[in-house]
Amino acid sequence: MSGVRTTTAPTFCTMMHRSHLPIQEWFWAAYLVATHTPGISALQLQRQLGIGGYQHAWHVLRRLRRGMVHDARSRLSGLVEADETFVDGWVKGKKG
Repeated sequence: MSGVRTTTAPTFCTMMHRSHLPIQEWFWAAYLVATHTPGISALQLQRQLGIGGYQHAWHVLRRLRRGMVHDARSRLSGLVEADETFVDGWVKGKKG
């Protein structure tokens, strides 16, 4: 080698690269985003993780959401299963 020094970090080329948030907090944030059924806001994420500022929580959430989208996605087709369903409507003779 000709005197070139390189450093490789485990978060290099990931959404966690150059973040001051510890990697454990990133995984906890990813878990919260993936399991919170109606979705999670940056304010909720800030409170859950104890992150100091709303802006930081917003950036973490933005990076996670961007990482969850597959650019070459297509519409669902074939048999599709849904975990939760809510069917609402008026039924004659029933209250509520």
